[in-house]
Amino acid sequence: MAEKKPVISIVVPVLNEEALLADCLRSLQNQDYTGHYEIIIVDNGSTDRSISIAQEYGVRVLYSPIKRNVFTAREYGARATRGDIVVQADADTIYPRDWLTRITRHLNSHPEAVAVAGTFKYRAPTNWARVEYFLRHLAAIFTIIIFGRPFLVSGANFAFRKRAFVQVNGYDQSLFAPDQYGIVTQLSKAGKILYDRKLSVATSSRRRADKSLLRLTGDVLRNFSFGIGRLLKDYVKHSLKRTPETRARRWSRRRLLPTLAGTIVFLMISLITYGYFLPSSQVFGKVYYKGDTTHKVVALTFDDGPNEPY
Repeated sequence: MAEKKPVISIVVPVLNEEALLADCLRSLQNQDYTGHYEIIIVDNGSTDRSISIAQEYGVRVLYSPIKRNVFTAREYGARATRGDIVVQADADTIYPRDWLTRITRHLNSHPEAVAVAGTFKYRAPTNWARVEYFLRHLAAIFTIIIFGRPFLVSGANFAFRKRAFVQVNGYDQSLFAPDQYGIVTQLSKAGKILYDRKLSVATSSRRRADKSLLRLTGDVLRNFSFGIGRLLKDYVKHSLKRTPETRARRWSRRRLLPTLAGTIVFLMISLITYGYFLPSSQVFGKVYYKGDTTHKVVALTFDDGPNEPY
C-alpha cells in the first residue's frame, strides 16, 4: 500500500507584484510533488494587476482583513490553510521543480522535526552576493552547533507542520523578524528545526540592489548579533528556571569547551571576513577612506600589493 503523502499549503503574501508574480506561480504549479497541494495568495491591498494574475492561474485568493504587513498576511494565510504542512513563499521568488518533494522528504525522514529551512540565491546576483551567501550559511551552521537550530531563516523558503504552528500560537509579532527569527524561535519549542543548504530558491535582488557591500555586511552582522543576543537571553532565562543538577547535565551534553571554541572561531572568521571584504574597515590597520569634502581637493589612491615588494 502506497504511503499517504501529506497535503501542503503554500502561502504567498502579495502587494503590487504584477511584474514577478506570474513567474512565481508558474514555478509553484510546475512542482513534481505527486501529493495534493494548494497555493494561497494573501493580498495586502494591491492596486495593480496582481490579483487578476493570481486568478488567471486559478489559485486561492484571500484578502488580509486587518493591518496590512507581510507578517499579518502570513498569519492569516497559515490559519486558513487546509494542509498538514504550511510553506512560506514570496511572490518575487522562483521555486525549483523538486522543492516540495525535498521538503516532504526531510519531514518524513525526521518525525521529530517540526520545520525545515532552506536558502536562497539571487536571480540576478550582484558582485557581493557570494559574500552574503557565505555569511548567512556560516551563521546558520554556527547557531545549529551552539543552539541546535538556525536562528534566522529565509521568509521565502521555510516549511513547518501546521500542528506545531497551532501549538506555539503562530507568529509572534512582538519578536524580531516574525517570519524569520520569530517563527523559528516559536517552533523550536515544539520540536527540531532542520536546515538544508541545497534546498535553494531563486529570489529577486531588488531589496539589495541599492545597498553597498558595506551596508549589506553591516546589516547581516547586525541581524546576527541581535539574534545571538536574543538566543543567549532566552537561554539564560530558561536556565535560571532549572535546578543546578539539570543545568550541569545540560552543559555536560552540550560540551562547554567545544561551544566556547566554536564561538571564538566564528567571531574570528567574521572579523576577518569583515576586514577582507570591506576596504574601509580598520581590521588590518588604519585606513583613510573619506575626508573633508568642503575643500576643493583631489585624493590619489593606489593598491599596495598586498605583499612585498609591490
